[in-house]
Amino acid sequence: MASVWGCVPVLVAGLLVCCGVWAADTNAAPQSVAFSHKDWELACDNTRTCRAVGYQRDADNEKPLALLLERPAGVATVTTARLMLGNYGQTQPTPADLTVRVNGRSLGVVTVAKNTGIGELNALQTAAVLVALPKIADVQFVSGQHRWQLSDDGAAAVLLKMDEAQGRLGTATALVKKGNASDSGVLPPLPVPWVQSGGIDTSKPIDALLAAAIKPLLTTGNSDCSELKDARSQAQTPPPELLQVWRLNATQLLVSALCWRAAYNAGHGYWLVNDKPPYQQHLITDSGSHYSHGVISASHKGRGLGDCWGHDEWVWNGVGFVHSSASTTGMCKLVAPGGAWKLPILVSRVLAAP
Repeated sequence: MASVWGCVPVLVAGLLVCCGVWAADTNAAPQSVAFSHKDWELACDNTRTCRAVGYQRDADNEKPLALLLERPAGVATVTTARLMLGNYGQTQPTPADLTVRVNGRSLGVVTVAKNTGIGELNALQTAAVLVALPKIADVQFVSGQHRWQLSDDGAAAVLLKMDEAQGRLGTATALVKKGNASDSGVLPPLPVPWVQSGGIDTSKPIDALLAAAIKPLLTTGNSDCSELKDARSQAQTPPPELLQVWRLNATQLLVSALCWRAAYNAGHGYWLVNDKPPYQQHLITDSGSHYSHGVISASHKGRGLGDCWGHDEWVWNGVGFVHSSASTTGMCKLVAPGGAWKLPILVSRVLAAP
């Protein structure tokens, strides 16, 4: 059964993402990186773009914020910084301008959009934050009597992992451990992979006898689907909420059944099944949420407040379902309803069916 994420390894809407780094061989398949420590976390996707996010300390929850540091792979890339002020249940108006202070030094103003609470730090402000964070850093965003304090707890470990993931350790472009090592080990960016969608052919009908024949396949050998275990005692014709069947083409079906329930989430199993014996059911995910027009999606809250989520999608390519995207919205820190920033672990470009 799926659960929420909170440390490495990370469960992203049913996807287990293990912390790791890529091999020096740039022809090897990239491994996504998910890592968190104290008030900071890191997500590097399969193009080797890394995103680190820092938040307020828990004691400062009345002034929540999320600072996003983003850097593509490659030698000549720069790190950008964007600030989001908390808007989860906040009643005070969002200030238009905030003074950036790093270790007591004022570094000008960052302008925050009223409707989103987002502002972009300039190059000088970003550089000062990056220099301070691996050490003891007092980073504040101030408007009048209001102060948003960025935690530095965990920043050094996360930025070090970011350097490691992009092959920067010991080089001049490292954020933490700079050195004179050759840039030859810095990993280049990878292109966004593409996924070709396949056409759907629903012209052949699905009758009740076929659906009834498939049902017993899903009630055996699925130990993670606690809801299916109870289905053995039900009638042979399953109710719609227990079993749904869609036709994909003349010989293949997509079958879905409720697998598990939790306090504020539920997971549906999705299987690719032949429409004739041997049915050869193949599990795509046991944590899906919705299917429509060749796309299975999964969305799960990290907790009941809904301030952190995980999302996944699988796309039908005419033969099977391809895992095309995976992301979270970061830590559960009361920054925004639906989460703060999108932190991809897996990205792809989906091409429309021909």
